[in-house]
Amino acid sequence: MTRWATAAQIASFGLVAAVALLLALHAPRPAAAEPAGCGVYGQVLDRYSQPVTGIHLRLARGAELLNTVTDEQGRYRFEAGSIAGRTADAFNVPLSVELLSRESARSPGRFQIMYRQTLASLRSDSFTAASSDCERDFRFAALPSNYSSTGPSLDEWPAVIELYQNFQSAWRLAEQLGIDFGPAQPFLIYAWCDDARYGCAVSDGDEPSDFAGMIATGSSNSITIDRPWLVFGEATSEIASGGRPDNREYHEMGHLVQYALFDWVLPVYPTNVNHGGYYRNETTTDSWVEGFAEFFSVMVSKHIAGEATPERYRISGAEYDIELDHRAWEWAGWWEELALAGLLLDFEDGDDDYALRGPDPSLGIEDARVIDVTGGRMVTGSVVNFSSTTRIGIQVAVELFDDSGASVHLTVAPVFDHDLAAGETTTFAVPLPAGLSFGSLTVTAGPLPGVDDDPIDVELAELIAVIAAYESDHPSGSGRLFDIAELWEALSIAFGGVDADGDGMDDVDQIFEAHGFFADADGNQSRGPAERVGLTSHPALGEFPARPTRRELPPSEAATIEIDTGGVATQVMVTTTFAPPNEHRSTGYIVDVGPDGRVQIAAPPREFEAELTVTVFAEGHTPSIVLRITNRELWERFDRQLPGETLGTITAVLEEGELDAGPSLAVSSGGGPSSGERPTLAVGGRSLPGGGLVWLIAVVGLLAALGVVAESRLRRPAAGRQ
Repeated sequence: MTRWATAAQIASFGLVAAVALLLALHAPRPAAAEPAGCGVYGQVLDRYSQPVTGIHLRLARGAELLNTVTDEQGRYRFEAGSIAGRTADAFNVPLSVELLSRESARSPGRFQIMYRQTLASLRSDSFTAASSDCERDFRFAALPSNYSSTGPSLDEWPAVIELYQNFQSAWRLAEQLGIDFGPAQPFLIYAWCDDARYGCAVSDGDEPSDFAGMIATGSSNSITIDRPWLVFGEATSEIASGGRPDNREYHEMGHLVQYALFDWVLPVYPTNVNHGGYYRNETTTDSWVEGFAEFFSVMVSKHIAGEATPERYRISGAEYDIELDHRAWEWAGWWEELALAGLLLDFEDGDDDYALRGPDPSLGIEDARVIDVTGGRMVTGSVVNFSSTTRIGIQVAVELFDDSGASVHLTVAPVFDHDLAAGETTTFAVPLPAGLSFGSLTVTAGPLPGVDDDPIDVELAELIAVIAAYESDHPSGSGRLFDIAELWEALSIAFGGVDADGDGMDDVDQIFEAHGFFADADGNQSRGPAERVGLTSHPALGEFPARPTRRELPPSEAATIEIDTGGVATQVMVTTTFAPPNEHRSTGYIVDVGPDGRVQIAAPPREFEAELTVTVFAEGHTPSIVLRITNRELWERFDRQLPGETLGTITAVLEEGELDAGPSLAVSSGGGPSSGERPTLAVGGRSLPGGGLVWLIAVVGLLAALGVVAESRLRRPAAGRQ
């Protein structure tokens, strides 16, 4: 019975199953689910495997583009199904992800890295929205060979991203300080620049390519542009550049910061030679501008990059310690701008910046040993970076002890890789002094502790605010802090009147004197009681001429006359007419007669045949030509001139009346070249385009030479200024 019932059940189940199968075969099939689309994602990492944040990526499907940026981990994602026009065939349309070398955390983006004169872009290999592989990474330590590039080669992309990373660090500090770059955005950075129209004077292919500079509007009525930009030559753009990032990205960003602080005008003295320094330049204006940029660079290294010894400024691979009190006149005056940077650092740094230094627990020493080498011995070994970030400028300290445990020698040396990525290892070698006996030694990775060498310690934001708030009446300064003498005045007002270390000297004066910023009338490079702090005047030295004030252009091939107008406010026009075949050199300028009645007469070189004419103008009076003199006669008078004397005094007879209708008498301070091409100014090291630049500088220089140092004052920051 049991067997019969089981057989019946089996037959019944089989029948039911067969019916179900037939019904299933004939039932309508449900529609297949349409794929949701590929949610494209990935990560952007630089050559040290550090995240690249805020960089612009776009997803391309034909002409259709979607945009996004990377987050703080360098990650990005395009949402699944976000590609429009989804059809069964549409998912087979090739897609690609393109990375653009521009920072775009906010529209229209903060800055763009241009390769030569084109925005660099890097495109992934193609895939489809139906693909199961939706990840496209941009890892610059090893880019896939099937990625394609517009602009740089695949091998050059790590250098492009390094520029991006370092500019973003510098930009981050500027924004922490409240700098508003609105009018300059997006800020264009022309790397590998080779076009003279952008300020890169390359024509025959044999010009040096190790230049860097910012093209910007200068004071002194020199030149004007709508928006600044940066230029880097090919050698400067490469990873092998010995100035990166200190004397490259950070420095040039410092120029942009000062430019923004000073209402989009940089202090410029027309005859200053860029980086000319203490002996060559007539004023300290260029050293003030360059020194500020170098100081800002140190601040990026300190507050953003977290370098162990940010005060060591990198130039051509060498590192110059600006915390040491170098004087402005050192190395034939080359040190002046770096001395200024060190002066500003002395205001910003404090004891904790040096006293808290020591061995870095995230760095490990391996295989340390003493070896014999030609000429002596050294300690060698390896340093391992156990941290999760790239470490810059690592140092190894070696201390030797005698048998009693007393220290007999302490020194440091850098590792061989200036930039050491997370998890990587590098080597070190520290030479030992010849003939020194020791019983034991220690080897540690990390900077040595030290002490601050000055009594002032102010916050960076406060120091920047004082610099931004100062108002100058200097005729060449466009109302902004113009030179080191005015810097002394601004800092004295803000921080002076204190003797914190009890040495009997005002702390502000102490720092300025320590860096050689005082009037050195006798040239002994030591400040006397009557030699004023802040000035940098000095006598002649060898081939270098005396600089009596270093605040105004001293007469070179020029002279001064006094004009007595009986107290009537006047303007004077000086015209110079050259004889053929040099008539095209003829020129003129108009100046106001100062309170002392003196007017500069700019003489052409003595070999030229020309006549100079001086005409006086006054409101309500008819013009008066008061002097006609040949260039030869002017030079003969100049040669007989005794120190302190003028070329002579002229009494101007001014009759009441009005000037007949004619040309305007408004003072003209120059203009562009006849081609209409806009002249430009380089801050950082190259001559720039514009056929009228030399002429323009000459005219402005003549006008600026007539100015005097006027009283300056502090003012409140303008609305919106931090």
